[in-house]
Amino acid sequence: MADSPRPARRRPTGVHAPINAAEAAKRAAHVRPGEEDALRAAAAGTRRPRAAGARAQGRSPRALTFAAVGIGAALALVLAFVLIRAIMGALLAPDARDAVESTQPASENQAVTIDADDLGSASVAYGRTVYAVRSFDDGVMRVVRSSTDAPDAFVSLFDTSGTPVGLAVYNGTIYAVANLDGSYTVCAYVDADGSVPVQIAEESGTASDVALDGSQLKITCTDGKAFELDLENR
Repeated sequence: MADSPRPARRRPTGVHAPINAAEAAKRAAHVRPGEEDALRAAAAGTRRPRAAGARAQGRSPRALTFAAVGIGAALALVLAFVLIRAIMGALLAPDARDAVESTQPASENQAVTIDADDLGSASVAYGRTVYAVRSFDDGVMRVVRSSTDAPDAFVSLFDTSGTPVGLAVYNGTIYAVANLDGSYTVCAYVDADGSVPVQIAEESGTASDVALDGSQLKITCTDGKAFELDLENR
């Protein structure tokens, strides 16, 4: 009686037929770092398929990339919102300078003509400071300084030669015009400690009027002759 065929032996799941020595040597020649264990398993016929965890691990870098992109986009939206709020606030907010009203008087350039009867009363103001010419008991004419709050509490600054004709103040510098015999002078004085008056001009004639037009100091004489002095570069 013929022997009935024996059923083929099934290998366990994940177990493959071992490779021969020649094939193993060939693969070993091209092995890359980290593949030694896989090559040994293949030679023994015990290599198993990758676990599901390994496949999931291969997808993790892509998931991290998507997460990083999402976080970056969220941060960009937050930053854009903050910037838009700041810009709109700056455009819609009222100018803070408009809400502040200064109590300090404007420091305006001006000039005044001094008549004989105006000594002590004719003056020029620069901010809260008032400049005038006063006659003292010793017969000397002096330019004095006081404040708008206490005009009678004055301080002597410098003596003037001749007869005062006018005062001007331009950018904080005082200009005194005085008549001499047949001529007139213009002296400049900076109101600061240790300052002394400096004569900057002398012209023939008798001055009768002093005015300021911009940076031009205009002096008119009794004969109608006019003299202009630019104070901008002084």
